[in-house]
Amino acid sequence: MDKENKDFCMKQAAAYVDGSYDVRSGAYSCGIVFIYDGEVRTFSKRYDDPDSARSRNVAGEIKGAEVIMKHCAKHGIKHLDLFYDYEGIAAWCLGRWKAKLPITKAYKEFYDSIKNHLNVTFHKVTAHTGDRYNEQADKLAKDVLSL
Repeated sequence: MDKENKDFCMKQAAAYVDGSYDVRSGAYSCGIVFIYDGEVRTFSKRYDDPDSARSRNVAGEIKGAEVIMKHCAKHGIKHLDLFYDYEGIAAWCLGRWKAKLPITKAYKEFYDSIKNHLNVTFHKVTAHTGDRYNEQADKLAKDVLSL
């Protein structure tokens, strides 16, 4: 591989994000499958913020998108193909939906602050249709909540 193509590959990543919500505890979570430099890595985290939790699993989807965008920016990754199954993940960022709630307003502001440093291409996938990495992100989000 020539240097130009190698540099391009080193600056591009893909991620699948999903969120979940536990009605018993009021907690929400994100699951992320991150594909970069020939490796597949996973991440999940539980959150207990009651204000954001009112958005249920959407809060986790948003958190997953933010976490992976921050990770890419921090590590000098210039392009991210972001796969999601909840339309708002792209719609708020791209201005197709108006961000009305505090969590969605903060997400839009975050995206606007990072979009000049990280080129995000959004890809909608259909949930629960056997997409390997989307299913894995969903499972990670559920597992961290013990669902």
